[in-house]
Amino acid sequence: MVPMLRMLLCLGLSVGQKTAVLAGFYDKPSLSVWPSSAVTSGETITMQCSSSLGFGRFILTQEGKHHLQWTLDSPQSAIREFQAHFVLDPVTIIHNGTFRCYGYFRNHPQLWSKSSDSLHLLVSDSKDQSHIHTKNEPTASQHESHTVENLIRMIMAALVLVTLVILLLVA
Repeated sequence: MVPMLRMLLCLGLSVGQKTAVLAGFYDKPSLSVWPSSAVTSGETITMQCSSSLGFGRFILTQEGKHHLQWTLDSPQSAIREFQAHFVLDPVTIIHNGTFRCYGYFRNHPQLWSKSSDSLHLLVSDSKDQSHIHTKNEPTASQHESHTVENLIRMIMAALVLVTLVILLLVA
């Protein structure tokens, strides 16, 4: 039983208030930004998360104080590269920071890839911020949908753990 627990801890079992996932289960995707990682607030940028593995979804996370997170489906490109384009329009000072992306298969949303290499976004303040709006700020309904998604993830993780315990007891 001890080797099994050690293996689960090494895989990076993460059980938090809102999510329960195994991070590091698959190879890491790549993360890039266009047009640049240094921009002025109010501009539009696109962050691309891609992998040759057949991930059905990608998750883009921002580390730090605001800890923003986005999830997108990933259509396959012509060169068998699976990718998602996260458009941040407009970027604001809130988006300053370090980003990473993860991939997962739709039928196993609790098994995430290793994190991509980090990408640091530097957003400088523009002189005139009167035109900036916050359409990327989550609304109450978006928070509710994330709560339902996270509840489903926690239930799935609990079922996996119960199954593992049963298998250990039978063995």
